Amino acid sequence: MAEIGSFFGEYGLAEANPWLMDEKWDSTRQRGMISIGHQDVEKLKAALALIESVQNQRVIVRSLGVSGILRKAEAQYFH
Repeated sequence: MAEIGSFFGEYGLAEANPWLMDEKWDSTRQRGMISIGHQDVEKLKAALALIESVQNQRVIVRSLGVSGILRKAEAQYFH
């Protein structure tokens, strides 16, 4: 996922501090959660759109939604 680092740049990535929440990954439904500050959500969406492959597998990464509360996001997008 070097595309995210390339899009944000080193300083921007350090400021945004995106966190791919491993414990929230659902391999069956191919869904996960990323935590990031509200001011960087649109930049993250743009960076995710640039991802073409993960471990040599072609992928399409989409944002299903945004929430300010992790518990609300989990209830809305995972159940």
